[in-house]
This record gives sequence, structure tokens and C-alpha cells, in this order.
Amino acid sequence: MRQFRLVTPDDAKVLNDSMCSGGANREEITVDGHLITGEIRHARIVRQSNGTVGPGTMLYSSSRVLRGSCLAVVIGTGRQVALSKLIKAGRWPPCADLLKEVREIARKESRGRG
Repeated sequence: MRQFRLVTPDDAKVLNDSMCSGGANREEITVDGHLITGEIRHARIVRQSNGTVGPGTMLYSSSRVLRGSCLAVVIGTGRQVALSKLIKAGRWPPCADLLKEVREIARKESRGRG
């Protein structure tokens, strides 16, 4: 938990910190983040009895919740994140489906590194 606090901005609140009351809810949230992480295995996140998840649980932009439901709060983005580039370019929030644009950014990035 100490390491998590080092990366949490001052204006963010960890909703489940010191709020765990009696056990965990076994309902899982199944998340597909393969477009971002490249991992084929889906992440399984167990919700606690108060409906929150543990500290340090990360859900990346463009991840899809396949089972269950959740509300995600963005606490920060890096300069290399596609969303940051879209915001800086004035193309966020979207007026249409952004999948083509995100793939184009990824294609350009991979060419620049190769």
C-alpha cells in the first residue's frame, strides 16, 4: 500500500482504503485488455463486499469488461499513452469511434521505434 500511495496524486482518493468490512464478494469482473497489453489471457478482478477492488488494480484505456460491471476513475496518463496524444491534439473527447485512430497512432509509434 505504501508504494501505491507514492504514485497516487494528491487529489485522488482510494475508495477502498480502510473501508473493507467483512469479507469479499466473489463476483468477478472479467476484463479484456489485449489491444493495450498484448496479453491474450483475460484479467479476473474480484470485487470486495463494498463493491470496490483492491489498491493497485489497473484497468487500461480501451479494455473491455466482458463480465460484471465497474466504474473506472482515471488518475493519470503518461506522455506515451495514445489517449494523452489525442487530448494534446484536440481530438478528445471523441465524436465517433476512435479504434481506427488508436491503431494509426500505434502503427506510427511502432514504425518510429523500428
